[in-house]
Amino acid sequence: MGKVRAFCSWSGGKDCCLALQESLRLGHQVEVLITILENNGIRSSSHGLPVSLLTAQSQRIGLELMAVAREAGDPEHPLYRGARAAVQRGCTHGVFGDIHVEAHREWIEEAAKSCGFQPLFPLWKRPTAELTREFLKSGFRALIVSVKKDVLPEDILGRVLDEGILQALERKGLDPGGENGEYHTFVFDGPLFERAVEFRATDVHEHRGYRILRLLPA
Repeated sequence: MGKVRAFCSWSGGKDCCLALQESLRLGHQVEVLITILENNGIRSSSHGLPVSLLTAQSQRIGLELMAVAREAGDPEHPLYRGARAAVQRGCTHGVFGDIHVEAHREWIEEAAKSCGFQPLFPLWKRPTAELTREFLKSGFRALIVSVKKDVLPEDILGRVLDEGILQALERKGLDPGGENGEYHTFVFDGPLFERAVEFRATDVHEHRGYRILRLLPA
């Protein structure tokens, strides 16, 4: 495909991080990370991460963070606003960490048509166990920050993702990559990072069927 100018949809978790690494390996010029925030504009809508830690990630990686908040009364998803802003600055493509949820890929493709960019899915249809182990072998480190209630126990929160956790998930018959929403992560170190992001955990709260570990900068 050659070098393209792209934005990367950024949750702060392992899949978007691996998608970014793969895009950079292919020679793409990724210029900005786009994160969607909840209505309050304080935390990410997908992983419940504070803007301060998402900004710290982007700084360690050396890319700009564009945080776009949901606006009350606006029927359009904030990704559209972020993508249009990226297109206006010259991005022709968007990188997404989707793996096998067809409905979400179709939604992104519709957004791409509306906003004028070409979507890239570097992880698409690869086995999630293979991807997660590739993530770990690459040297990334990620903290488990949310778990789906009645699927995983709360005591897994705050643990660093490792091979032992993957094997435990597989024994339970769960997706080791959490592709069905079993868990979400916060990547705090790895080969893309200049240095590790320092953080501290505060408390656990429940939101939309998940138990979420609140994190703050150290």
